[in-house]
Amino acid sequence: MKVISDAKAETITTEAQGAISTLASILTANFSAYCRLKDQFAHHETVEASGEQKRVLLPWVHTAISKTKRTLLGIFYGISEKYTQGYLDEFCYKFNRRYLGVNKLEVLMIDAINHWSL
Repeated sequence: MKVISDAKAETITTEAQGAISTLASILTANFSAYCRLKDQFAHHETVEASGEQKRVLLPWVHTAISKTKRTLLGIFYGISEKYTQGYLDEFCYKFNRRYLGVNKLEVLMIDAINHWSL
């Protein structure tokens, strides 16, 4: 997840190019700002659906967004723009490791060692 200044097509396209391989196939909602993505990636398919259909077609997108929203509105109520990216990074780190169980400290130590040994 990345904080962006606006939801304009050029902003979204620039961020997507930096984060996604040009050989990738991507699936997005039918949002007008995604129109330029078809020129940047190998395959771009849009989904035009509403309500429950979107949750079925793009389940992890909606899960991640709703959990992020709950976390930011609940635990980190009233955060400033200066720290928003840090909070998103922390959320993504925890979300990606949610099934590790009791070995979380061990995994964190391994991640730290791998990071500093690069």
